[in-house]
Amino acid sequence: MSSIAKVLVAGALSLGLTACATPDYVFKKLDASQMDFQNDLNKCEDQAMTFGNVIRADYIKARNDCMIKKGWTLTNPR
Repeated sequence: MSSIAKVLVAGALSLGLTACATPDYVFKKLDASQMDFQNDLNKCEDQAMTFGNVIRADYIKARNDCMIKKGWTLTNPR
């Protein structure tokens, strides 16, 4: 197997494993419903994608910053 193929396989495996990981955060907002959360999350995910954040960490930061601006508090459940 060529070195490029090895890198591609390793990248695909690591991406697959991190995509299944349990998130380290929970969003909370006083008096907000699950529908409120999902609506805001959908908008923030769309906004994060429009910035061209193809690196997962950049996308997550942009999405989380948007949720915080909408009044959600980011907490760690652990």
